[in-house]
Amino acid sequence: MDFTFVLCGIAVLYGVLLFFDLFFKSCMLKPYICFLKGTGISIKFFQIKWETTIFNRLFLRWGNTPTQWSIWFTWGMYLTLLILPVSVLLLIIALSQNFISTNVAGVYKSSNLVIEPLIPGLNLPASEIGYYSLSLILCSIIHELGHAISSVKEDVHIINVGINILYILPVAYVNLSSERLNALNPWRALRILCAGIWHNLVLSMIAYLLYCSLPYVYTIAFNLNQGIIVTDMKENSPLMGSRGLEVHNVITKINLCEIKNEADFYNCLHRAYVDKRGYCVHADMVHDLDESIPLKYTSNGLDCCDEEKTDNLCFEYVDHNDGVLEIPPHVCLPARTVVETATLTCGGVSNIECSNKLHCIKPMLDNVTTLIKIMRENRPDVIYIGHPGDLIQTITVSSFIPKHWTSTLLFPDMVMKFLEYIIVISTGLALINVIPCLFMDGQHITNCLVDILMTNTPREKARMVATFICLCSTVILLFHCFYTIWLKLV
Repeated sequence: MDFTFVLCGIAVLYGVLLFFDLFFKSCMLKPYICFLKGTGISIKFFQIKWETTIFNRLFLRWGNTPTQWSIWFTWGMYLTLLILPVSVLLLIIALSQNFISTNVAGVYKSSNLVIEPLIPGLNLPASEIGYYSLSLILCSIIHELGHAISSVKEDVHIINVGINILYILPVAYVNLSSERLNALNPWRALRILCAGIWHNLVLSMIAYLLYCSLPYVYTIAFNLNQGIIVTDMKENSPLMGSRGLEVHNVITKINLCEIKNEADFYNCLHRAYVDKRGYCVHADMVHDLDESIPLKYTSNGLDCCDEEKTDNLCFEYVDHNDGVLEIPPHVCLPARTVVETATLTCGGVSNIECSNKLHCIKPMLDNVTTLIKIMRENRPDVIYIGHPGDLIQTITVSSFIPKHWTSTLLFPDMVMKFLEYIIVISTGLALINVIPCLFMDGQHITNCLVDILMTNTPREKARMVATFICLCSTVILLFHCFYTIWLKLV
C-alpha cells in the first residue's frame, strides 16, 4: 500500500475524531466528558494525548527501594556532561557537511552525515514505519523512566505521566513539579535532568550487545555466513520468471563476487554496477556461436544482434593486443553461454587482461545497465540484464538460512531490524537531548551548569547567558534539520 495513501487515511481519521470531539463537547454530552476525564485522553489537531497518575505509586516504590540509585544516577550525570560538548561538536560537523556534501556536478550526497533527521518516507523506508514508531515509543519510555525514578530519589513530586501521539509519532513524557525542581541544588537537579539521557545511552549499549550476540544464538536454528536466502519478492520484480529467482532460493555469488551475508550482497551489487567487466573467452567458441548482423543504431544504442534473438547479446572485442584480430570487433553471442562458460573476467576498473589464447569481450550496454550472473545453491544460475538496484528494490533477502521450516517462527530479521532501530534512535535521542536547545533536556542542563559556573553572578544575568546559548544552539539545529530535508527534497 502506498505510504502517501496511509498518511491521507490517518489524516482523515484525525479529522473524524476531532469533529466528533468538538461536537460532543459543544453538546455538553456528559458521558463523553466523563470518559475523557476518567481516562485522561484529549484530542487535538493531529494530536492525541493520554495522561495518567496510575504509575505514580510504582515510581515511588522503585525510587525508594534500591540504595544504589544515587550512584547510578551520579555516574549517569557525569557521563552526560562528558558527551554534551561532543554532541555540540557533532552538530557543528554535521552542519558543515551539509555545505560540502554537494559534488561538482551539483548532486547532493548526505549518506555520511553524523547527525541527520530521520523521516519515514524520505530517508527511511515507509515499510519500516512500524519499527520506527515502536522504537521511538520504547526509547522515550525508557528516557522518561529515568527522569521519574531519579525525581523520586531527589524528592521531586511526579504530577503524572503520559503518551503524546503527534500524527504518527508517539512520544512519552513525565510531568514533574517545576517549583520543587527549581528549588533543588543544581547538582541534585542535574541528576534528574541527565537521567533520561543516561538511560538512553544504557539502552543503546544493551541493544548493541544483543545485536552482536544474537547471531551466535541463532546459529542453533539457522545457517550463517553461507549465503543469503530470498524471503520475499514483489509481484513486479523483473527477476521473476521460469529462469528467474524464487522465494527460498539461496544466493551464493553475484558474478564472481562471493556472498556470505546480507552486507556482502549489497557490496557485490555495488561492485557489479561500478566495476563493469568483460569476459575471457576462446576464439573457437566465438566463431561457433556468433550470430552477428551489421552494426546498427537502436533506441538502446549500438546493437549487432537480430531482434528475434532475445537470448543473445552484442559483445565488443576490447583486447588491447596489436596485430591481426582473431575475432570480429562486434559479436552476437548467447549471454547465458558466455557468462557460464567464462571463468575469468577482464577490463573493469583494474583493467585486467586475459591470459594467453583467451580474448576479452564486453557487453555493449548503456551506463546504467549491467549483465549480472546470480549463482544459486543447487539451482541453475540466473542471468539478469538490468540495473542492480532492481534486486535491492524488488527482492528481500536474509542472512539467516533456516535449518528447518519451524526456524522461521523465530523471526530473526525482525528482531535484528528492531535492535538496529533501537540503537540508532536511542543514541540519537541522547545526543540531541543533551544539546543546549530550547524545550529539550539540554536547556535545563545548561541552566544548571551556568548557575554552578556563575555563582557570583546575579541569577537573572546567568539565566540570560544560558538562554542566549540555548537560542544559538536551537537556531543551528533547526537550520541543519530543515536544510538537510530541503536538500533531499530538491
